[in-house]
Amino acid sequence: MGGTADRSFRLRHLKDPRPVGEIDEWQNVRCGGIVGQAASIGEGAVTKLAFYVPLQAKQGKEQDVADFLCSALPFVNAEPGTISWFATQEGLSQFAIFGTYKDEAARDAHLNGKLAAALMEKVNAGELFVGTPEIREIRILSHKQPH
Repeated sequence: MGGTADRSFRLRHLKDPRPVGEIDEWQNVRCGGIVGQAASIGEGAVTKLAFYVPLQAKQGKEQDVADFLCSALPFVNAEPGTISWFATQEGLSQFAIFGTYKDEAARDAHLNGKLAAALMEKVNAGELFVGTPEIREIRILSHKQPH
């Protein structure tokens, strides 16, 4: 992927039968040209450790949550032990963060890093999210690596 100055990511609910060109305004999330790159941990290396954090946006704050998640990518790109990281949206107000990590130390570093601090600052301010997000430590059982 190149680094064009402006990329627009279109997110669709899986059950939405409309073509991509007919997406509602709330589903057009602009990430300001930030492009993520997965960190390499060596030929054939497999990660088994991850975090999954479901998030629910307060009504009317969906775009603010999407903007926050898109702006978090530079923090994650600076973490050498973060193998992959995704911010997702399902429907109007359901979001999630999913990341995979080289080892326990990398996962702990992420949990104590700039993104986690920024997320907790937003949570504590009480303006964007419904409730306090639950950070779920998960183990990856199976996956497909890119070739």
